[in-house]
Amino acid sequence: FDLSSGINAEYGDTTTTMMILLVLLVASAFGADQATWSCPAGSFCPNEDTVKECYPHYYCPANSTNPMPCPAGSYCPDPAEKYICPQGTYCTRGSTSPRNCTSRGTYCPEGSESQSYCTSGFFCPTPIEKYTCPVGTYCTRGSTSPRNCTSRGTYCPEGSESQSYCTSGFFCPTPIEKYTCPVGTYCTRG
Repeated sequence: FDLSSGINAEYGDTTTTMMILLVLLVASAFGADQATWSCPAGSFCPNEDTVKECYPHYYCPANSTNPMPCPAGSYCPDPAEKYICPQGTYCTRGSTSPRNCTSRGTYCPEGSESQSYCTSGFFCPTPIEKYTCPVGTYCTRGSTSPRNCTSRGTYCPEGSESQSYCTSGFFCPTPIEKYTCPVGTYCTRG
């Protein structure tokens, strides 16, 4: 099988002919006919000759060389599948199914790694609902509903974590109102 006479006649140069033959040889050795190695999902392959089944509580996508624990915030019902933990649930590292958030005052958005208490300044009536504390109320960590600010001389703006006394230089006739002291007067804290 000699292509050199046809190529040589077309290009008229032996060096060019040899380069073209070299390119054709390399292309045939690494071309589309060459099978590519792959490791199936749910398995891991430390090398091209070894396929091992992935372990429970681990995740092995296609072409894995090592098994990896199912990451926190996700669950892996099967070593070939990984899903984000849905809202209202949480998934610790190595989870095969999500766990329900059941404690009062917790908030578990999508991808939660643990049951977390509702943050201060917010209230969480259910594990999938989180609202900012409205003006005139305050919300401590883990609140399921806002508490009214009732102490005299306090001011509770939106997102308050506690009842705060009105600061010096201001007066607060109600927990939702805060005014600068008029000129010629002074206002102490509270």
